[in-house]
Amino acid sequence: KIDNRKKKKKKWLFGEDSSRYIITTNNEKQLVRYAKRMGVFIKKIGKVEGNSFNIRNEFEISLKDLITYNKNGLKIL
Repeated sequence: KIDNRKKKKKKWLFGEDSSRYIITTNNEKQLVRYAKRMGVFIKKIGKVEGNSFNIRNEFEISLKDLITYNKNGLKIL
């Protein structure tokens, strides 16, 4: 569950915990089955739809910006 307090929410979504990753897939059922088989906790937190990535109306970013940040890392921030 995402903590609704603003600072806790940002930490939960963007913390540098080594055990939390955001994964996208075009086959949700297969991903969930695989995670369960491997004993990995998995939770749906958002959806990529159209031209943006939205986490339960808490955070939204365009796919174009997301790709740019991924390719260029922190040097553009």
